[in-house]
This record gives sequence, structure tokens and C-alpha cells, in this order.
Amino acid sequence: MRTLPRPPFSTEDVLLDCISNYRDPDLHIRFLSSKEEIVEWSEILENKIKAHTVSTIESDKCIPQNISKSEMIKLYNDKFSKKGQPGRLYYNDIMDLPKYRLCPLCGYRPVDSLDHYLPKDLFPALSIIPINLIPACFPCNKRKQTSRPSSAEEEFLHPYFDNIEDKLWLYSEVLEELPLTVVFKVQPHNEWDEITSKRVKYHFKKFHLGQQFSSYAGNELSGKIFRLKESFDQGGSSVVRDELLKEKESYRFSKLNSWETALYSALYDSNWFCEEALKHSISELLG
Repeated sequence: MRTLPRPPFSTEDVLLDCISNYRDPDLHIRFLSSKEEIVEWSEILENKIKAHTVSTIESDKCIPQNISKSEMIKLYNDKFSKKGQPGRLYYNDIMDLPKYRLCPLCGYRPVDSLDHYLPKDLFPALSIIPINLIPACFPCNKRKQTSRPSSAEEEFLHPYFDNIEDKLWLYSEVLEELPLTVVFKVQPHNEWDEITSKRVKYHFKKFHLGQQFSSYAGNELSGKIFRLKESFDQGGSSVVRDELLKEKESYRFSKLNSWETALYSALYDSNWFCEEALKHSISELLG
């Protein structure tokens, strides 16, 4: 769940470049005549995103009058995303928007392709609109598929418009059981309104981020437990907490709501982990 700069090009520019090498003069003319309508749909989408009313867009009306649904979808498939075609440069530019090319929807896996915020099969007029195109990893793209929101609370976080990175909301808890288990949860910030809180929770659940982060945490602990156990055996819980604090502050400096920040914060705050769990063998700790 990372914020991205919005694509630095207009819907009009994308459309004109995509249709520039059409050999069918009738299709070219019809797309030109639909230019203002498609640009207007871009403005409608942006206003709806900002107002949290995306769910009110009627899919049966989201199509230019002179263009068929299949023609809009083929415009994306054949002229925008296809290698060697005029729109592919825009496709590549959007794919390059995330820092380190990491998926903004989950925040951690590499991006594989562009995802439509509102699916092109249901909202064909939005097929090539830049703010409707988001770089995503394969699992996030698959989990989202062609789903559409039915309410404001079900609107996925939009990386071009939603910024939740400056408020702490991701927390984890160390369960007092062996083998070690860490669970992650959303705790809405007290400055958020109700819709934002529900949207973050929905996004977190829809993309299975809790399970993903718990898996990452388990792998992280398997690589760190030897050192933590050694520190505990040599200096007790105070030495362990010193190490955990350094890890926590380092990750917090890099990214406030990373799973690493949440993990090391929970380990540091857990008296059970720092004072009791590390008395057990590594095989018991990891299972």
C-alpha cells in the first residue's frame, strides 16, 4: 500500500498516440470523434475517486457512443499494452512509477503488469485512461481480477490519490505460543474518517496482506532467531531489547508502515518474547 505519483501524461495524448497507426480510416475517425467523451470519462473517474463515489459509476453507460466495447478493449490490448505499438511507451512509463518497481497494492512484490482500477471489461471507456492503470504484481492483479466496488467502503486504495503512509496504522502481535507466530492487523489512525478506516481494512483483507506479512515475518525470524537467542543467553532480555530497538528504529526510519517495523515493534513490546520465549530451544521456537 504505497503512494505513487500519477502518470505525467493526459488521456488525450494517450488516445491520439494509440490510434495513430490504425489502418482502418473509419475506426480512426470514430475514435477521433469520441476523444472528448473519453477525456470526459477521465475527469468523471478522477472526481469519483476523490469523492469516494467510484461505486456509483454505471458500467452500462461507461462506453463512448461511437465505439463498441470490444473496440475499446482491443485499443488497450493491441495499441497500448502490446510491445512495438504506439501506446507501449506509456505502458512502460507507468510500470516504472513505483520505487524499486514494487507493487503499490501490497507494497512488496515486484510489478508484473498493469491493472485496471476499474476493469476494462465492465468500464470500457476507461480502458486507456492513465489514472485507471496501476502497476501491480501478479498475485494482487489476480486477487483483484474484475471486481468492482459496491460501496465506498469497498473502493480499493488508489496509489495516485490515497496517501496513508504518514500515519501509523499497521500493527502486529506476537502470540504467546510456540512455535513463534506473529499476526498483523490494521488499527485505523484516530485522524481518519470512517470511510478511510473501512477502505484500509477492506484493502488489507482483499489482498490477503495479513497472511502475506505473517509469512514474511516467519521467514525473517528464522534468520534472526539464532542471534537473538545467543544475545539472550549471554545478556538476558535487556540485550535482546537493545537489538530489537535498533531494528525497529531502522525500519521505521525507512518506512513507517512496513511489516518489518510492525514486527520488530511487537517483538520489542512483548515481555513474553523477550523474557520467556527465548528460554526455549531454537527448534521449539521455530517448530
